[in-house]
Amino acid sequence: MRRTILYLFAIALSVRIVLSLVRATHGLTITSPWLEGKDDFDGIYIQQLSQIAEGVIPYKQVAISYPPLFSYALYPFYLLGGANLASIPIVLSDAATAVVVYYGVERTTAPHIATAAGLAYALSPLALYYEGYVWYSSQPMTLFMLLGVCLIMRDKRVEAFAALAVAILFKQEAVFLVPVFVALLVHQERRVMISALGAFWAILLAASLPFLASYRDYLSLLTYGLVFGRWQGEPAPEPVTTSAVCQSLGTDVSGTLMSCTYGSTTYAQLVNNSLPQSTLIADSLVYDLEVLAQFVVVPMFLLLLPMLYSVRKNRAIVPLLCVYSGAGFLILFSTIFHPVYRYYYLPVYALLLVAAVDRGTLAVAIAAPIAAVLTPSGAFQELVPVLALLAAIALMDSGSPKPKGSESVDPRDPNPVAIQ
Repeated sequence: MRRTILYLFAIALSVRIVLSLVRATHGLTITSPWLEGKDDFDGIYIQQLSQIAEGVIPYKQVAISYPPLFSYALYPFYLLGGANLASIPIVLSDAATAVVVYYGVERTTAPHIATAAGLAYALSPLALYYEGYVWYSSQPMTLFMLLGVCLIMRDKRVEAFAALAVAILFKQEAVFLVPVFVALLVHQERRVMISALGAFWAILLAASLPFLASYRDYLSLLTYGLVFGRWQGEPAPEPVTTSAVCQSLGTDVSGTLMSCTYGSTTYAQLVNNSLPQSTLIADSLVYDLEVLAQFVVVPMFLLLLPMLYSVRKNRAIVPLLCVYSGAGFLILFSTIFHPVYRYYYLPVYALLLVAAVDRGTLAVAIAAPIAAVLTPSGAFQELVPVLALLAAIALMDSGSPKPKGSESVDPRDPNPVAIQ
């Protein structure tokens, strides 16, 4: 096991180092119409770190959209070696996530499935592009989120809640798993409940303490204005649009022309009719599918509830519930704020790997992020994880082999996690 972990980490880290070196020496040269390749790292994260280095007070004098641990992790490396060195926490945590995936799957199924799952994350094009190359903000949150899920699968609830609190302090998206974690405390002893929730809130408060003097600004930024309204220094929000309309027609809800791109077509090209007929037909088809996806995603999401109940005693129920909760809240977030980009779903696809119990479910978990990379943004990105979860549950419910411990107690785990 120890050797497997070392091999997985070495493979994951090696590939990410190569991509990071390409990024550091040539910039963001690997692009595609299907990928979001904005330079948020240099354009936002590093700019904020430079302001902090100059003495600007975070959250009060500069708008920072992420919780404090993200800046805490990057800041020392930024001071030591500038922008490129500041990417080290993102790259290292993304490589380590492959090991955590293995750690989670190894508990529920055969070792070779666990190794394949860890390797699948290590070489996942979604993770490699967005975290190993573009250096987006889904790490280190994803690492600690998965660690919390793996710990709660081992009935280590206090440690799991502590890991989840750390994940939330890296990025708010981890809060989408709180309902699942709390539900798994319901039948626990009072002492365990108090300890788990106490550790959770103590960690959140300890990291937030330096910013509570300006708590209104702090909570306003971290909740996207849901608490205390919008931050006063925050620029006006972008108009709420449906992803299909914005990306295909190039207009917002007020009719203002926007610079949007959908597939290979821009709004200017549509207006000027400067595209071949075949391209227009292809993009029209994609647009029709996008509209269809918007109508299908919510009914399919609701359909998953009885399917999840049918596999409630499966040892992979915890990551399955976390996939469901994460995908559901992202759909809601997309509706309330703005259409989410595909890299928001990185932790969801990582959790889907942790839920793998056999070759079939592993194949689904491997295929899902690849499909996400090859499909346009918008409702497609909401539909892909929902379809993947549906397929994974169907495979578990249709007679595929149950993971070890689902029908008998695993001697290594006297308290197997299952939903009764």
